Amino acid sequence: MAAQAYPLIRELSSAGTLAEWLRFAEQHLARGRESGVIVCERDPYIRGLFGWEIVRNVSDRRLLVIRHFCVPGVLPPRDVMEALLDAIEALAQRLDCSEINVEVPLSGQLHPVFAERGLFPGSVGLYRHVVREDFPEGKLDA
Repeated sequence: MAAQAYPLIRELSSAGTLAEWLRFAEQHLARGRESGVIVCERDPYIRGLFGWEIVRNVSDRRLLVIRHFCVPGVLPPRDVMEALLDAIEALAQRLDCSEINVEVPLSGQLHPVFAERGLFPGSVGLYRHVVREDFPEGKLDA
């Protein structure tokens, strides 16, 4: 099933090769009940997906972190997004999480379905690719 999801993964800015995706999916799923990948499937096609993991916040409460939320723009996304958000809500309840954090790219306007479900921007993540030469021999100067 992981290979079947690769066309969606290519939509993400962080997408790598098929082999990298398969390795990532295998490692993510091998962690058991603390992480996984959920897909929205209709017909023989995967219509959307997200990766998830449980982390502890500062108060030692369980936080459900959703990454790689991917719904392609080819189809009207509302139904797929609704199904994925239903799955996120059910997962948070089942895993006794006190918070949900959904990471989505800022490459476009946030879909209204997020706000309708009570998901609003709470922080901004800043990203940059790290080049090995930036930190020779793994040392950081403080």
